[in-house]
Amino acid sequence: QSRIKEVVLLQEADKKGFSASGQEVEEHIQEKMGQSNMTDEELQERLKDQNLTYNDIIMMNCEEIVLTNLVNDVVGSVKVSEDEIRAFYDENKEQIQQQSAGASYEDVRGEISDYLLNTKKNEYFLDYINALLANTTAVFYGDYASLQGKSLTEP
Repeated sequence: QSRIKEVVLLQEADKKGFSASGQEVEEHIQEKMGQSNMTDEELQERLKDQNLTYNDIIMMNCEEIVLTNLVNDVVGSVKVSEDEIRAFYDENKEQIQQQSAGASYEDVRGEISDYLLNTKKNEYFLDYINALLANTTAVFYGDYASLQGKSLTEP
């Protein structure tokens, strides 16, 4: 079911015109390799161990970029109000002050804002996915590349 969600999201991203250039994908791969201090030789060894090709890595990274762009587009307008931040602080003041050595509202406002924003974005995107899935009858016959140009209801 996870792959079905992914395919539905990839199709939605395609409808919205999201894509990734070869250069973006290559830069993304290189960035990930740099973050893990992986050499080209180590990547090739890992691919061999996992029975993957470099083209598989290109496709996975392309999908990752496209999905990230879709997520950012969908949740980009989600905001948290000052009232929501204050209400959260007031409701959790005792616990916050115990954990943060008596921290004031101003001391923890940024952390609360980030927490609430991430929570709200996750909930919003989950609702978005559920709405997409509610309007989809999925018959799964392969990977995203083989489904491009077809609706999920087509065999």
